[in-house]
Formats: sequence, structure tokens, C-alpha cells
Amino acid sequence: MRLGCLGGHRVGRNSFLLWAAGRHGYPLFMLKIPKRLLTQALRWLYSLLSSGLAVMWMPARLFCRTKVSRLRLDERLGRHSQAFKDRLGPKTGPRFWIHAVSVGEVDVALCLIEALREKNPHAEFILTTVTRSGHQRAARCGLMNVHISYAPLDFAGAVRRSFLAFAADILVLVELEIWPNQLWEANRLGVPIALVNARLPAGDLRKYRWGRWFMKDVFGLLSVVCAQTKEDAEAFHAMGVERGRIHITGSMKMDAAIRKAERPLDAARVGGPEIWNAIAQRTWLVGGSTHPGEEAILFEMLLRMKMEFPGLLLAVAPRDTSRAKKLVRVARQKGLTCLLWSEVLAPGYQIGAEFTVLVIDTIGDLDDFYRFARVVFVGKSLTARGGQNPMEPAAASRAVIFGPSMENFDSVVRCFLQSGAAIQVSNAEELESEVIRLLGDSKAAEALGQAARAVVLAQAGATRQTVQLLGGS
Repeated sequence: MRLGCLGGHRVGRNSFLLWAAGRHGYPLFMLKIPKRLLTQALRWLYSLLSSGLAVMWMPARLFCRTKVSRLRLDERLGRHSQAFKDRLGPKTGPRFWIHAVSVGEVDVALCLIEALREKNPHAEFILTTVTRSGHQRAARCGLMNVHISYAPLDFAGAVRRSFLAFAADILVLVELEIWPNQLWEANRLGVPIALVNARLPAGDLRKYRWGRWFMKDVFGLLSVVCAQTKEDAEAFHAMGVERGRIHITGSMKMDAAIRKAERPLDAARVGGPEIWNAIAQRTWLVGGSTHPGEEAILFEMLLRMKMEFPGLLLAVAPRDTSRAKKLVRVARQKGLTCLLWSEVLAPGYQIGAEFTVLVIDTIGDLDDFYRFARVVFVGKSLTARGGQNPMEPAAASRAVIFGPSMENFDSVVRCFLQSGAAIQVSNAEELESEVIRLLGDSKAAEALGQAARAVVLAQAGATRQTVQLLGGS
């Protein structure tokens, strides 16, 4: 039997089925299985595999040396302490479970929490994270009725226990946190699922598409998707979300950046006014969320610029703070006087102590250094791929420079470059040239910073739209 031409070639029935299977993401043996039965079978298989992994995780508690690490593991297995449950207590208003992976997502979540609370002062929030740095950032927020926990691993039992303990009325996921058991359990309990500040880059979309026949069922459970861009919206629709559930709201990171830039500096909480007064009187080049290799480039630049700019100081904030002590050693080997920020904050530090490099080894303090920077280099853009958040220094009206690899912030970078509000360099030599130019021309640096803030302000408002979609208005 002949069924016509595909791609200029005549094909038979078997060839057509093979083409159709690959075209729609289904393995050939599944074409004749009813969709409902296939979905149930795949859910059962995933739950079986995850349950097997859960059993393997159980002995890990024996190797936890501290109470904090045991608590973290217990929470990841959905075993929340009685003290945590007592703090939750009975509901006094709508309860949101907001899940954010790490620091950047936590900042978005905190911005959303404040906006939701303005609409409903009685709302309660459970904020879960995955990374230690994210958990530390969340714990420092100081907001009432915000309960911090590590997120459960995607094991059926862990997820079920967490839902039981949290008793949430809605599950809010930040950016791209799609875990099948979590979504299935929310759907079983009738808990709406919202994906906010949602993004689905081409690389992630390609990864999901290999199992599209499985993941479409999972994505289809999302009640509302607040997508950052039109491209993200189309990608979520391609993964099975109905168009009527997808809304283009923009990036909430714009609002989060403005919130942090306009927050008064709490000098009493971090270091004291004497330290910050000393910091404010110096000229700073700041490397934000840097990755391996980028710090060495900045150190070498500083050595070459010392004669031209003798008062210049460099603050480097590695994305992975565990690398901080190693960076201090590298800087000292190059002949630079270097300190950890935690050393400056320690009791007994003398304000007059000289250094040329400061390595920020704490969570949440980089934003305060942006306030005093003349120029900011955005990390993970020169020696690594993807880029870090350029909106935070931009919101603080700083002159922003980043390297060629900013794929994680494609649409944002386009806005900055089209508006002449940031500088993109191709290599370390161009970076040094632009830094020297901006350090020598304070008016040009100030104009670039003001243009950058104008872009952020023009793109703000995603949080307000998201609150409206979540029923907060």
C-alpha cells in the first residue's frame, strides 16, 4: 500500500508509521496503545523508578554529620519536623507553596510574595528551595508568615508527605521546575499549579522533546503559565500547555532587581556604617557571579591598571562561594593584597587595613556592592556559557559590561544593546579596553548606568500581571 510522498520519497505503510512516530515524539510500539492507558503506564513506571531511588537515598541519613544536614535530608524526603509544622499552625488565609531552586529564583519569589501580600495581608507562604545558597537567601528575607524549607525530592512518598504537611491552596513554580510526581500529586489533590516567570529556552526544549510523548502529559497539568517572552509561550504550547492557559507577562527579574536596588542599605545588619562609609569613598570595579577563569582575567587587568588608577579596588563575587578561599590564594600569588568579605565583617577588623581585592564569600551582599561600583562585569559570560543576571547592576544605575555568552538572558540582552544601555565584549582584551575607558570617563559611565536603569524600568510590571493571574486582585 502506498500513502504518497514525504520529503520527495514514496513510502509504504510501515515507513509512514515510522515517520509519524518520530514526527510526533512517540516510539513506534506505542502508536496503537490507547493514550489514557499509555499515560497511566508511564506514570506507574516513573513512580516505580523514583521509589527505587528513594530507597537508595534512605541510608544517606546515617552519613549526615550535623543536625543541619540531617534536617535538610529529612525535608528533602518530605519528613518535616514537628517544630516546622507547629510554626505553620492552622491556616489564617490562602496558603501558597512557592518553589524556587536557587538564589535568582528566590529573589523572584520574594518579590512575588511581597506583591501578593499587598493584595491579601492574611496570605501565608511556604518557600522551598533546592540549593544551600537559595535556602540561605530565603532565610534572610525576614518576612512574616514565610516558612522556609528544602523542597522534596520527586519521590511519590516525599511529595505526598510535603503536600500533607503544607496543606497549600496553590502550587507556584518559578521559571522551569517541572517534576512529574509533584504535578501529579497536586492534580490528584485538586491544587492549581502556576508556573511564573516561565522560560523554556531552545536547549531545554530540545532536551524535553526526546520524551515529549511523556512530558506533554506533565506540562498539560499546568493551570497557568506566565511566560517571559513570545518564544517561551510558543515553546510551552509545543510541550502540551493549552494556549488559553499561557500569558506573556515579561520577566519578573526586572521587578526583583528594582526592589533590591531601591531597598535601603541596612548597614547595621551587615558590617556597620563605618565599613560602608569607607567602601563608598573608593572607586570599585565589581565582578558579579563570576565563574572559573574570569577572576584571573580581572586580577591581571587590575595589575595592569594600577598605575593609571592607583585608587581602584576590585570586588569579586564568585557564583560558587566555596571557591572564595582559593581565589584569595590566586590573587595573593599574583602580588595583590586580598581579603575575604567575611574577614572584613569579623569583629576586630580595622577599617584602615589596606587591600586591593575583596572576594565576596557571603550570600546576598553582592547587591550592596553594586550600589558603589563604577563598572560591573557580569560573570559566566566570558569563560563559561549562559551568563548571569545583568538586571541587578542595571537597576542600580551601574555601567554594565558582559562577554559574548549571555544565552540565558537573550531577550534582556537584546533590549540593553538596542538601547545602548550595556556593552558586550568578545574577549578579555576588549573587556579591559572598555573598563579603562569607563573608569577614565565618569560621565560616560554614569550615562550608561542611567540608560541601563531606564531599560529595566521600562520592562517592569511582570509581577503585577502575575498577581492578577494568580487571583490576587
